Amino acid sequence: MPISESAARAALETLVKDFERLTDEQREQMSEASVVRQFVDRLFGEVLGWPIQDPARYKYEHTTVAGRPDIVLFPEQGGTVFVEAKRLGVIKDLEESRRTVEGVIRPTQLSLPGMATDRTPEEQQAINYAFQNGGTWAILTNFEKLRLFNAKRDWLVLSFERPRAYMTDFADLWQLAYHSILNGSLDALSNQRLTKNVDAGYLNFINDARLKLAQDIIRRREQNPWAFGEDGSIHLPLLRHVVQRVLDRLVIIRFAEDHLVIPAGTLY
Repeated sequence: MPISESAARAALETLVKDFERLTDEQREQMSEASVVRQFVDRLFGEVLGWPIQDPARYKYEHTTVAGRPDIVLFPEQGGTVFVEAKRLGVIKDLEESRRTVEGVIRPTQLSLPGMATDRTPEEQQAINYAFQNGGTWAILTNFEKLRLFNAKRDWLVLSFERPRAYMTDFADLWQLAYHSILNGSLDALSNQRLTKNVDAGYLNFINDARLKLAQDIIRRREQNPWAFGEDGSIHLPLLRHVVQRVLDRLVIIRFAEDHLVIPAGTLY
């Protein structure tokens, strides 16, 4: 039986108050494991209705091809979610958070999609777990902040920059509830990043090209040794940078052709 929204709101208010009662010293001394048990587990279980006692749906330090993420969520449908947890104070503020009062950064407020080259190590770690395991969804959280990423598109979907933000915009948080994800809420959230002033068809074309180019580089390991580390793992930051730079140059050349800055057919 899915948790009711009223029960979830009440549990969330209790959880946020418990967090706010922590002293600075307590926050500094709290380990990553304590953050998971005392706040992250309660957020997913008591508020979002995840069956955290079911090892088939909620796994700690599950062994994957890319390491051992802190938590992996396995809903029956809607997509596996890889969760990377951190100690309090480790996840830094987003630049966009300076322009919001509520502490919530929604999909439509984020910059246009593109391969980011300035991910923090913590963000990159969360994304890598999903990307290298063939998954789409990654969450980085220490409860005081929570960020949802689409790892395949390499963009930030949603971010809560402080605990009170969960209550301020409960509707967006509710999209991470177990029953919501079963109904496809993550895809719906991610698709909101396609803003009105950008042609969705063009964005889909570019994103498909980005994915295909990256996959082609990975398949041709012998011709592209630069894309791999010494241990054979994919060097994701460099791969993103190269793929984005190639596509940017192609788009600029095509734009220049269309505006008669350079001769037609230059790109070909």
